[in-house]
Amino acid sequence: MKWDFKLVSGVFFFLMDLATFIFGGILTFRGAGLLVGGGGEGKIKLAVEKIGEVTGVNGQVLILCAGLALVLASMGYARKSFQEACTKERGWRDTIRHFSPV
Repeated sequence: MKWDFKLVSGVFFFLMDLATFIFGGILTFRGAGLLVGGGGEGKIKLAVEKIGEVTGVNGQVLILCAGLALVLASMGYARKSFQEACTKERGWRDTIRHFSPV
């Protein structure tokens, strides 16, 4: 049996990207839920003392920002794979092969 390494690698990286997207979505909803349901103490507390120095950021904001960053990164990687498949190969059907960095 002949293995198509690019396809196997593409499936692996697709599953990693999907897991990143799901984990980022969970963090985003969890962070948003913590901010909304936090009462008076869970609100966004942000203080800028100097340019480029932020103090007083609470954990809920960090969870929300980390989730958003993971979701945007996974969507960007999927978009790159789709565009490469449309321009270099037989169209969107070969998108999974372009998740491979090889």
